[in-house]
Amino acid sequence: MHCIHCGKEIVPQARFCTYCAGPVAARVQADAGPAKKKKRSAWKWVLGIFGVLFLIVLITPRTPRARTAAEEQAQAERESELKYARIEAEQSKANERAAAAGPSREQLRAERESEREYARIEAAEKRPGATRAKYARITTGMSYSEVVAIIGMSGEELSRSELAGHTTVMYQWKGTGISNMNAMFQNGGLITKAQFGLR
Repeated sequence: MHCIHCGKEIVPQARFCTYCAGPVAARVQADAGPAKKKKRSAWKWVLGIFGVLFLIVLITPRTPRARTAAEEQAQAERESELKYARIEAEQSKANERAAAAGPSREQLRAERESEREYARIEAAEKRPGATRAKYARITTGMSYSEVVAIIGMSGEELSRSELAGHTTVMYQWKGTGISNMNAMFQNGGLITKAQFGLR
């Protein structure tokens, strides 16, 4: 039997070589021939593994290069522009079709409702009493006579007080149903107003 390190002949039961002190494998062959075969077969395995890995790399689909933030933003802007261009084109086609067909039922209905609402507001403005539109026209600092001119009627006096040379009077005007409007005047000028349920 020969040492696998130095090649010298050693005793078959030895665990270490007496010449080089190298460890002796449990099954060392008498000649070096099988050791060379083992080395060759190991190289075959290594080459086989590299070959398989190379095939896997060839077969695996390539992933695209990662885009930068600027490229992604430019792509998003292009997509957004295309989207809005499509929407505008569809809207212009729809407008052309609508113009050719005339007003739709919904448009005519909406126009009639708008006209009715305008007529109702106009009638409410002419009718004496408090309305939301009249309430909106009243501003701080107006006199009682200016407020009466807007509302179209005199208010009901709810309270009056005179203190330290200041006269404070509160008036109320009725609206439709239970709605009403209150206004407080001090020394002839409006200082505050409030409303409940006006339409």
